[in-house]
Amino acid sequence: VGNTLVTNALIYPLSFVVFPVVFRRLPEVAAATPAARVLSWAQSVLGIRKDKAWMNHAALVSMGGALGPLASGVVVEAVRLRVTGPAQSYVGVIIGVLGQIVCGMAVMMVMACAQIIDPALVVGALFVGWAGVIASNNVFTIFFNSHSQVALGRSVRGK
Repeated sequence: VGNTLVTNALIYPLSFVVFPVVFRRLPEVAAATPAARVLSWAQSVLGIRKDKAWMNHAALVSMGGALGPLASGVVVEAVRLRVTGPAQSYVGVIIGVLGQIVCGMAVMMVMACAQIIDPALVVGALFVGWAGVIASNNVFTIFFNSHSQVALGRSVRGK
């Protein structure tokens, strides 16, 4: 219940409320770094107007969240191949929690430094970080649900 509350009340609103505000305040991307050149090239190829680029940055980071479930599938299979027995769900839950903490802290650090680092790096780092947050949340949920199916009786599950 705690993970669901934190995820739905704090994590997911980042992509809909906080990220657009951060991107709106970013300075215009100057093609000074390789990452900025790639982002500027992609914007010109896709016909993205510079005054609307912040909306596309938010959409790009949200797409990173869509890749999270794919990444979580890889992690879940890796855990299932390497760990057997009852320890499997514990290992999966620990990996999920640690991943959420590490990726969440990375996202927060990028957002805190967004005004002083290259805007293209902000977008790229948030894309990767957001994918990690969503993947870690999925890993936690999968293994926690698996553990509750084994550890709890039918009459207690879901209460």
